[in-house]
Amino acid sequence: MSKCRRCVYSWTLCLIGLSVSSLTLSACSVFIDVECKDSGGGCMLSKAGEMAGEMAGEMAGEMAGEMAGEMAGEMAGDMAGEIAGDMAGEMAGEIAGDMAGESADREVIPYHTLDCPSDCELSWSSVSSGEFFMGSLNSADEQPIHSVSIRSFEVSIREVTVGQYSRCVAAGDCPEPTDFTEVEENSSSITQEQSSGCTYFIEDSWEMPMNCVHYCEAIAFSSWLSNESGVETRLLSESEWIFIAQSQGLYNYPWGDEQPSCQYAHLLGCEPLNESQPSCTKSLGRGVSPDTCDLIGNVSEWVADKYLPTYLGAPDNHDPVPFDSPICEQGSFINDAGQQTGVVKGGHRESPPAAVRPNNRVLRILNTRSTQLGFRVAGPIGH
Repeated sequence: MSKCRRCVYSWTLCLIGLSVSSLTLSACSVFIDVECKDSGGGCMLSKAGEMAGEMAGEMAGEMAGEMAGEMAGEMAGDMAGEIAGDMAGEMAGEIAGDMAGESADREVIPYHTLDCPSDCELSWSSVSSGEFFMGSLNSADEQPIHSVSIRSFEVSIREVTVGQYSRCVAAGDCPEPTDFTEVEENSSSITQEQSSGCTYFIEDSWEMPMNCVHYCEAIAFSSWLSNESGVETRLLSESEWIFIAQSQGLYNYPWGDEQPSCQYAHLLGCEPLNESQPSCTKSLGRGVSPDTCDLIGNVSEWVADKYLPTYLGAPDNHDPVPFDSPICEQGSFINDAGQQTGVVKGGHRESPPAAVRPNNRVLRILNTRSTQLGFRVAGPIGH
């Protein structure tokens, strides 16, 4: 036997063709030093070669296993994601369909509903027919002073309250005052930041006077109430309003001849400051004849008339000054009718005493919504 020599053999692990999840591994080489015997010029692998082969096999197996595991995990994750996505889509579609169906079937519920916890029916007071002198020398638009005849009618004791107006909203005949940002140019409508003063959006405000309504919304309530009661209901004319605010021509104010103060009306400087009060809070300010609340102060009131700069050409009876063309349709203005001017009476919570004389006239653009402006209604006698 010849003397042993150290030689180097290159072992190639032929793993080509081993398919793991569609991945073909390339050949890897392991180089080892072995002892060999001379045998006809050839070499034979010693025990070291066998060990090297075993090590190479183990390494290749581990690598193949790891790669196969990673690929299998990725495929499983992809499949799970697809399945979860399909299931989520189906569930979302079913839920959306159910919700859409429920929404279609569900009636729109306004901020307030028909379930008024207090008496939401209007109370009425009778007004006898009579004559009085309308106007004063205090302002040009209150002239000329002229005689006016009034027929008998009934007037709501209170200004229309939130509870009463809410019934009209729930019936679908009155618009809900929700959007105060979309106002017509040149109107004095309130902004959304001021909407907290709108009594409709104050909790438990059923007995508060309804404010933040423009002329046609007040007309819409009157029309709804007419259909509801079967009796024609309307806004007062200016002459009717002055007649009852002067106790049917007997006094200067509803309560008598005493000058306005916080004792009789909710005016500028009266507590609570800058807030409307529930109707009929000022018991001393109730009308002597007829029985009314808050004709002076709290919130001003729309009347039916078109504003004229003087009383020249005004009716000499209870009728309002008419507009030249129709103004309202289902609570909205016809074309640009909202830019015409109407009359507001009675003063409000921020009015000084000098500004609440019954003859005092305030003009307002008809599309005005204000926290200081409401309305009351009238109807035929005996209804």
